[in-house]
Amino acid sequence: SVTLPAVASAAAGTTYTLVKTDASANAVIFDGNASETIDGATTVQTTTQWASITIIRNAAGTAWLTLKD
Repeated sequence: SVTLPAVASAAAGTTYTLVKTDASANAVIFDGNASETIDGATTVQTTTQWASITIIRNAAGTAWLTLKD
């Protein structure tokens, strides 16, 4: 689990990517700072091997968003 920094303190264009490399059932998780959300949810996660999640700060510096393929 990775807790993101406060979105307001992140520089414009800040991105983070998590990749799940193992085959276990364990999830890799992005957790918003305090009550901050990612696409409206408090966390985003995957349990699929080789899946990735990329998070970016929105232009206003008020929210985290996921980048979709």
